[in-house]
Amino acid sequence: MLLSDYQSAVRRLLHDSQKNFWQDPDLTNYINRARKRLVLDTGCLRSLQNVNILTETEPFPANALSIIGISVIVGSLRQALGFRPFSQFQAFARSYVNWKQFPTLFSIYQRTVYFFPVPDQSYVSEWDTVIVPSDLVDDTSTDPLYFPYDEPVAYYAAFLAKFEEQQMTEAEEFKIEYKRQYLNALAHSYQTRIPDPYGGGA
Repeated sequence: MLLSDYQSAVRRLLHDSQKNFWQDPDLTNYINRARKRLVLDTGCLRSLQNVNILTETEPFPANALSIIGISVIVGSLRQALGFRPFSQFQAFARSYVNWKQFPTLFSIYQRTVYFFPVPDQSYVSEWDTVIVPSDLVDDTSTDPLYFPYDEPVAYYAAFLAKFEEQQMTEAEEFKIEYKRQYLNALAHSYQTRIPDPYGGGA
């Protein structure tokens, strides 16, 4: 969706088509904040990112909100790593201080990714990440959000506009509708897929 489309949608909700109360820069700010909040709430914007790993730890990619999974390329194989919460990882994996091999597990502490075993060489890895959308600046900006996930944005932007004016009743109504919209988007995004159409298993 273009930035101007988002702005028009928000103005319809706010009954401000003539720009009497909210200027475009204000709406742009609300819209970009709403887009980030939507991705935070739904995880709808994902990206596969290649990272070379050589040590026990690697930082989050700068644009990543979350890491869904990591695979490591070992020879001609792409091996998906297991995940453990850091407390378990600390107790049962990191106790082997000097064990170096290709990694089989990862954990996350704050915005640092830990690997076990510690890599014995540099490995190419592929990270499935939820990423922060770049801000829309004008109508030449590319919006990676797609239908139905672009629909709830206007409602959260309208919530922010009303909240900053301390019109709490209307703000809350927009927030409730935003949640209903993104839950509908999540529900309609899941389609039935057959894991193996021939029934032989994977």
